[in-house]
Amino acid sequence: SAETVDVDLLRERFSSFSKDLSVRGFENPTGSGIEIEMSNNEALEIASEKLFALEASEKDLISAELNASYFAEQAKNDSSLASQAYAAQQSADAMRAKVYSDAKDLLALIGSSAALPSDVHGAVKLARDEFTAAKGRYREQLLVVVKQVAPNAAVSLREVGSVLSQFFFIKTREFVLYSFILSAIVVLIVFRSLGPSFAVIFGAATDVIVTLGAMSLFAIPLNLATVATLLMLIGFSLDTDMLLTIRVLKRSEDSPAARAFDAFKTGAMMNVTSVVAFGILAIFGMLLQIEVYYTIGLVAVIGSIVDLFATWCANAAIVLWWVERKKN
Repeated sequence: SAETVDVDLLRERFSSFSKDLSVRGFENPTGSGIEIEMSNNEALEIASEKLFALEASEKDLISAELNASYFAEQAKNDSSLASQAYAAQQSADAMRAKVYSDAKDLLALIGSSAALPSDVHGAVKLARDEFTAAKGRYREQLLVVVKQVAPNAAVSLREVGSVLSQFFFIKTREFVLYSFILSAIVVLIVFRSLGPSFAVIFGAATDVIVTLGAMSLFAIPLNLATVATLLMLIGFSLDTDMLLTIRVLKRSEDSPAARAFDAFKTGAMMNVTSVVAFGILAIFGMLLQIEVYYTIGLVAVIGSIVDLFATWCANAAIVLWWVERKKN
């Protein structure tokens, strides 16, 4: 925004919406702006979780209704299936009553006075629509506050719900786990020996774990951008670890220590160029207030520095020890 914005007034107006509130101004070559971070509305967060559960229950209800319909048709031709048809219908009716009750509770939670239709699926649709409308009204309230303080400001809203966050973190763990498993398989195929393979995977794991610790220390959030960067760091770490291990194990000229030092010169230059390149990205992201660029650059810089020490202080020692052990 080109206009001057009263940050203190903005903070005061938004304090009624959230206790966990951060309002800060910034300036960069493209202009100035205000960044507001606040926790989501508690009632809407609870409603979001209930809606997620309600939609899952509706899917189960549809399956139960299809099951009851199937047994009802079969029982017309085979009386021995009458008890199963009755049990299936009872189960569907009980589930239908629960879904209807949950839809009613959701409307009460978001303060909606809309009348539920008698059809349970229509009730779920109404609950979903009313929840969307309630979220829209809440967003409008936030925009009104901004426009009162800064009438000419351009506003951008971004929200991450708890359900999405839970799904994201579950998938993140899976992606990292799969990447390590596949990497371990490839490394075992290449070296066909547990010692060097362990050294390579140990270096990659150390890189990720220490980088995650640094992210926690510097309050860098774990989001899609940083997860992608961590996966990229696994590839970087495997590059330098494989370079060292192959150079020491597969070649025969000079001593193992000399071959390791020769690999160090190449690997260290790879780390330095990564630090410089991603450092520039982080600086531009900070100056232009582009959070994705900043976090990717910063995490990559941290990871590259960690990889330098993990590879040449830990992995190199393991590989050289393995070579000496094989000789003896």
